[in-house]
Amino acid sequence: MNKQETEEQNEETLHTQSKEKEEKEEKEEKEEKEKKEEKSDTEQNEDHLNDEPATENNNENNKQTSNNIMEHNNSNQKNITNTSTFNCSFCEYKTKRKSNLTTHLLTHSGDRPYQCEFCDYCAAVKSSLTKHLRIHSGDRPFKCEFCDYCSAQKFTLSKHLRIHSGDRPFKCEFCDYCAARKDALTNHLRIHSGDRPYQCEFCDYCAAEKSNLTTHLRIHSGDRPYQCEFCDYCASEKSSLTNHLRTHSGDKPFKCEFCDYCASQKHHLTTHLRIHSRDRPYKCEFCDYCASQKGNLTTHLRTHSGEKPFKCEFCDYCASEKSHLTIHLRTHSGDKPYQCEFCDYCASVKSHLTIHLRTHSGDKPYQCEFCDYCAAQKSTLTIHLRTHSDDKPFKCELCDYSSAQKSDLTSHLLIHSDDKPFKCEFCEYSSKTPQGLLSHKKSQHPDIIFSCIMDNCSFETRDRYKFNEHMDKVHLRNDHNINNSRANDER
Repeated sequence: MNKQETEEQNEETLHTQSKEKEEKEEKEEKEEKEKKEEKSDTEQNEDHLNDEPATENNNENNKQTSNNIMEHNNSNQKNITNTSTFNCSFCEYKTKRKSNLTTHLLTHSGDRPYQCEFCDYCAAVKSSLTKHLRIHSGDRPFKCEFCDYCSAQKFTLSKHLRIHSGDRPFKCEFCDYCAARKDALTNHLRIHSGDRPYQCEFCDYCAAEKSNLTTHLRIHSGDRPYQCEFCDYCASEKSSLTNHLRTHSGDKPFKCEFCDYCASQKHHLTTHLRIHSRDRPYKCEFCDYCASQKGNLTTHLRTHSGEKPFKCEFCDYCASEKSHLTIHLRTHSGDKPYQCEFCDYCASVKSHLTIHLRTHSGDKPYQCEFCDYCAAQKSTLTIHLRTHSDDKPFKCELCDYSSAQKSDLTSHLLIHSDDKPFKCEFCEYSSKTPQGLLSHKKSQHPDIIFSCIMDNCSFETRDRYKFNEHMDKVHLRNDHNINNSRANDER
């Protein structure tokens, strides 16, 4: 029994139980019944006692109080024939039985003659010691009739029964909050007062409730007592384990009122709702960027700091975002998880599959603002726009030549070398440029046309390199040769 429970017990039972017993005593006239009630009164009044052990500092006060109590008893003894009510001289307590008053006065004297043999606990009356000993024995004789709950003390069971009855007698004077227990109301009132009496000994953290401090201390101790039964996950808080278990059950109880989105955790739903409200509370201090999630702002700030904390274990590649590293690692593993539903094409990046699908749909969403040109990729449109601006960023180091596309500069550089990489597969001819090879084929091999062998594809070309490029990009060709094409000899 701790101090808080004792004080609460005193407040709850002091007046109500005494008045009930006094009303019974007025009705009961038989001496035998009065003796039984006297015994019961003694047990109930002992709940009013402060069960904290007496200290040396207040021994003198206790001695003085004891003398006052003796004078108080003598005074009551003289007036016993003149009054039917026994009044406490130190508080407003009243009773019609002297035995009740005698027990009550022990709360003022501080006298605790009954010592626990297992700890330092002392009690003013023997029955209080009897109850205390249940802490050591584990005895819980008071059982709930509605569930398996058991208690060592009757008043604790009375509190528990409010869970079933819904009774919440303790009301906040500042708001509509009601509590079944006084200590719960005491904790709640700290919301209004801002009081945080529980201080962490390792940092500046303060808590309004002791249980919150207990949970916080696990940060310092590393204690994680809540273990998942399905995996190795451990948590320092029970609520964290509850949230984690939804990853196994698939339960998503938090539902968006505007769309079909469901979340396993409330804060995920809170973040999602910003999509509908367009709320972006996280602002960059260096530019106008705003984010709906703190993690997105953290990632963005790396564009200013240049930080790239995610490093590849196989090469020197570093990334500012973990998702970028995940994509990069597929270049080492060869993993291509994004599969086209219309052909055998696979991609390592989802955006590449999106672009590829436009070859099947014919969709070209990127429109030139100066002409009717449309492109399936934004980068292709960017290159096209250079034809309107005369922008030629790719410059030759050996002459004044410049081009709008990097591939054109690559072809041009062959002029400055003796290399002729473009070879005719039908004769020994070779060319420095693909255009030269194509001209050769048209003049020397006009009857040869490469036609795509894939179903529902009408692609044709005289250039084998373009045919191979088509098969690679559109149909994910790994190893095609001339036998995989149809040469149209009639043309």
